[in-house]
Formats: sequence, structure tokens, C-alpha cells
Amino acid sequence: MTITITWQKKNCPFKSIERVTGFNKETNTFEGNFKDFGPTGHVILTGSHSNGIKTGPFIAYHPNGKIKWEATFADGQPVNDWKFYYPDGRPMMVLNYEQGVRIMSQWDRKGKQIVKDGEGLYDFTIPFEGYSEYGYPMLRRRGRVKSGVPADRWEVYFLDEKNNSVLAADEYFSGGVFKRGDNYFTEDSYSQSDFPVLPVEYFVRAEYLVFKRCNFDDYSNFTNYLSEKIEKSFDVVKLTFKIVPGNFEYTAKLSEAGKPSRITFTKMIEDAKTQNILSAIIEVIPYYFPSLKNNLPVNDIIVVSGRLEVNDAGEIDVHSISIKRPAEE
Repeated sequence: MTITITWQKKNCPFKSIERVTGFNKETNTFEGNFKDFGPTGHVILTGSHSNGIKTGPFIAYHPNGKIKWEATFADGQPVNDWKFYYPDGRPMMVLNYEQGVRIMSQWDRKGKQIVKDGEGLYDFTIPFEGYSEYGYPMLRRRGRVKSGVPADRWEVYFLDEKNNSVLAADEYFSGGVFKRGDNYFTEDSYSQSDFPVLPVEYFVRAEYLVFKRCNFDDYSNFTNYLSEKIEKSFDVVKLTFKIVPGNFEYTAKLSEAGKPSRITFTKMIEDAKTQNILSAIIEVIPYYFPSLKNNLPVNDIIVVSGRLEVNDAGEIDVHSISIKRPAEE
């Protein structure tokens, strides 16, 4: 059976991707060749699945029709070389997946090769996908590559719309293993990096048939940001406290600038310790997208709800985040 899947409602202004593919109703998985189409109708990705698992060649395309990247999958995992290209068709980067993932080659926009045979000075600018709590649309990673993996000190820069940059963090690697980072925005150190090193391709959601609702909070990935913010904060304390699952809901007075205040929980997790931790996390979230009326930001009292789960391995999963905005209704 061939179907067309749209990752927003058909008449939604935030419609982004349509997939034409074979589909197995019994296993609820993709089957056979597929094509993904962008908002303007151009092909952005082709590939195939066997029993829902990525297999064979995958090719992504720039809006001008030139190849963006090409890779081969086996049993759902990339194998051999993953090649990236600039919009003009010139090579950008080659990653190799024979032993983990290694940066084998990179060229700058002028065509100069800056990483060769896994050795060189990596320098790459990556867009923040959707919402960024730092307020910058792009980040730049710069550091030494040895034997195909990050080594020594790496710099993280944030870039604004005019390409002005500010040093945001320093990170330290040894043999490709992340050791620590210093965030100059939050003025603290961290043991897990939130900043991607490699080009990021966001076609994973399609593989799991996760659909976004037709609103800006979902489309901009702000609801994903909230989920991840809560999950990572709970990860810090889960070894000290037993975390109990449950539903939650809270209201927040939101200014036209997006600044929250007067957080009030209207539905609480039954376990008091878990709820207290959640309350402390929500209190320090600095910003929400402001509500809009007639395309202008307005004050509002938003209602945020979701569910916190704990799996058998003790990992925290926050899902079903929903934000209601009465001022927009």
C-alpha cells in the first residue's frame, strides 16, 4: 500500500514535510522506496525501508535540486562513507562509519581542504534547529581533528543573523571522548555537551511516526526544548531521589516579551519530592514564545501540561507537552 503522510495538518500554515511511501498496516512501519517533499513541493530526501528499517542508499537534496548528502544504510545504521555537499555541488565533508564515526575530510566554502585523511582543523557552522534558549540562530564548531575524531580544545561560537560571533563555550576532548566543557553564557561547567559537532539531519521523527500539531510551539521545537530541559534536570538528581511518574499542569503569566511569572501548578505529581523538583525546574525556565493576537505579541496566561515517565532503566521521559494560549483563541 502506498500512502502520503503529512507532518502537519493539511491546511496548517506550519506544514513542513510530506512523505510518499509504502506502508505495512499490520506492523505500522514504512516499506519500500519513499520520497519526502518540502513545503514548496521539491524533493528533499529519497530512500527505502525493509520492515521499517532504513536500508540501501539515501540521498538528500538542497532546495536548488543539487545533492545535499548521500549515504548508505544497512540494518538501520549508516555504513561506509556519508558525503555532504554545498548547494553549488562542491564537496563539504566526508564522514566514515566503519569504526564508529570519523571525520575524514572537510572543505571550506572556497574549496580549500581543511581536514584530510582524518587530520586537520575542523571548522563548521551549524544552524540551531527550531528553538534555541540562547537566542542565536547558528553555532560554529572549531577544533583539531586527529585520526578522525575531536582532540584537545574545541571552541563553540554563537552567530547572529549578521554573522557576528561570540565565544560561547570551550570543550575538551581526548581521543574523541568528551571530557568537559565551560559555558560562558551560564558561567558553569558541564560533563555532557548540548552542542552538535557534525551536520544534523532531522529525519528521525519521521521514522517513528511522531506527528506535530499545527501550532508554533510544536513547529519551532519549543515543546521538545521543554521536554529535554526537564529530562536533563531530572538526570542530575535521579541517583539521589526516586522519581515517580505522573501528569502535571501549570499556568504561567506571560508578558508580551515572553517572560514568565507567577507559576502555579493546577495538576501535580502525587509524589511530593518529584513534584518539588519539577516545580524548581519550571521556575527557572527563562523564556516562552509570546502569545500573538493580530500578529502582535500580547500578555497572556498560558496553560502548560505534560507527563513524566520513568522506564525500567531509570531514564526520564517527558512527553505530551501541550501549551494552551487563551489570548490566541
